[in-house]
Amino acid sequence: MRMKSIVAALFTVGVIASQANASEGGGKVTFTGEINSGACSIAPDSVDQTVQMGSITSNVLNGGGQSSPVMFDINLVDCDGTKNMVNVTFNGTADSVDATLLALQGGHAKGAAIKLMDSNENKIALGTASSNISIQPGTNTLRLQAALQGTGTVTPGDFTSIANFTLAYN
Repeated sequence: MRMKSIVAALFTVGVIASQANASEGGGKVTFTGEINSGACSIAPDSVDQTVQMGSITSNVLNGGGQSSPVMFDINLVDCDGTKNMVNVTFNGTADSVDATLLALQGGHAKGAAIKLMDSNENKIALGTASSNISIQPGTNTLRLQAALQGTGTVTPGDFTSIANFTLAYN
């Protein structure tokens, strides 16, 4: 009788163990976002993006020079048609020489800052709304540009800079 109990117990443990090992791995999914009261939703690829400025020679920036602009987009989806214009305001750490520019915050490069612009290369001063941009119901793309602007004695090195943006509809 005792042997039957042991065999039955081992069989039960084996069945449970085989079910527990049936998993091939696992992980975690975190969902984040925001509900806004604007006329459009901001596409996920535009909420947190990285714009590659490239490798820019210091000679271009000396004397207040500017690099070639790099295009980037803010994609709007599900625009409801209640508003037909939007403007964008960028906020972040202002450059110590020119407060209208975004300071280089990380890395070793110095003597330059990020100049933000609309699609026509009109400067968008840090903390100031851009000109109004027309939007239609549905999907819209706000085409923007950024360039590195010399602001002093340029020290080569890597850099990062972070700007937050807000949209205002009218």
